[in-house]
This record gives sequence, structure tokens and C-alpha cells, in this order.
Amino acid sequence: MSTETVKIGDTEHVIETKPLTMLFKSPAILDKIDYPDRIRIEPDHTIYHAERVQQFHPRTAGLVAKILKIKDPSQVDPDWCRTKTREVLHVAGLVDMALKFAVKGVPVVFIQPEAGLHPRQQVELGDFFLKLMSDPEPSTQQTMVDTILEEE
Repeated sequence: MSTETVKIGDTEHVIETKPLTMLFKSPAILDKIDYPDRIRIEPDHTIYHAERVQQFHPRTAGLVAKILKIKDPSQVDPDWCRTKTREVLHVAGLVDMALKFAVKGVPVVFIQPEAGLHPRQQVELGDFFLKLMSDPEPSTQQTMVDTILEEE
């Protein structure tokens, strides 16, 4: 069993974790949940990244196209994304950051990754995360990402 400590207000909680762990706050919890051992990435961060990145991870375009159901992934590049909605920027930034951090083995937590997305897109994003986390070795992330694209 793998565990991790999260902090809500002044209280620390040890929780059991899986390759993909989702936490949902009760409406009564008004404090932010802190993840001391992870980099916290919120929708504003993913959008900021997509607005400024010059080059995507080699697999970002194909995965963004899969999540957003874009027929021609070759058009998905940072400049194209910057001409689209916040939701496109959010997905592009999130996928690009997830891939780049995974390859380096950096532990992150995505806060509200589904924000602003249609339920169909949320499902595709969930599938992306499940497949990304199913391969625990950062050195093999590139192979795993190739597998995701081949399933289309």
C-alpha cells in the first residue's frame, strides 16, 4: 500500500494512493488541500503554460487532438492553440505539462483538471491520465504515449 500526506488547514492526513488518486472536498471543507510532496498545477497554470510554450512535447499535439476530437493533429501546435478558447489552452497546457513532468519523474497534482470541459472531453482526459499513470517508469513514458496514440 502506498500512502501520501495531504494537509487540510492545520491537519495532516495520510491517505492511501493508487496510480491515479482523485480527491473531492466536502462542501463543508473551506480550506485548501495542500500536497507537500507535489507540485500543485491549477487550470491557470496550464493556460499560462500553453500561452507561452514555444515547443510542445513530441506527443502533445496527438493527445490534445484525441481529447478534443480534432481530426487533424498536425494543426495542433502552440500558435494554433493560442487562437482558440481557454478550454483548448487548458487541455494543451495540461497534457504538455503532464508529459514533460512525467518524463522527468516530477510528482505533480492537477487541481480541477476537468474545469471548463465538456463531459465527453473529461472522459478522454481521464483516459489520458489513467494511461499515463499505468506506466510507473519515467524512462518509458515515451513508449507509453505512443501506445495511447495507436489506440485511435
